[in-house]
Amino acid sequence: MSLVFDGAVFTSAWRDTLWDRYFTGAPPQRRRSVARSNIVIAYNSCRNRHCPKCQGAAARTWLAAREADLLPVGYFHVVFTLPAQVAHIAFQNKAAVYDLLFRAASETMLTIAADPKHLGARIGLTAVPHTWCSAMTHHPHIHMIVPGGGLSRDGRC
Repeated sequence: MSLVFDGAVFTSAWRDTLWDRYFTGAPPQRRRSVARSNIVIAYNSCRNRHCPKCQGAAARTWLAAREADLLPVGYFHVVFTLPAQVAHIAFQNKAAVYDLLFRAASETMLTIAADPKHLGARIGLTAVPHTWCSAMTHHPHIHMIVPGGGLSRDGRC
């Protein structure tokens, strides 16, 4: 008998030696298909938080709950970066410089959003620091997720 996965056909030798051992740590549960020519493997729960079968439903539930918390507006990705000259100072004085960077970035976004010429609203934001770039060089910067709307002065969205 053979095992079919993503269009690839595995012999029983492959199935027995590799598939059951490396696909997941959970013991498999075997079922025969209606035609009784192939074996379909349905894995029991391995309880691994990265497993799409075991934690897929929990992840979808969590994501739906987070989406319900969002404002019905667009969101923007904003990045604040330190100049190279200040990055050298930040490497030696991390706490002080990153605190200043967070304060300056958040106050800038809150001030611009509160200005009636721009948005005229009180916003929330999410900020995440990054200290290295993809080339693995020291490059302190902050990524922000900023809503395109917020609470007006009278408290409405």
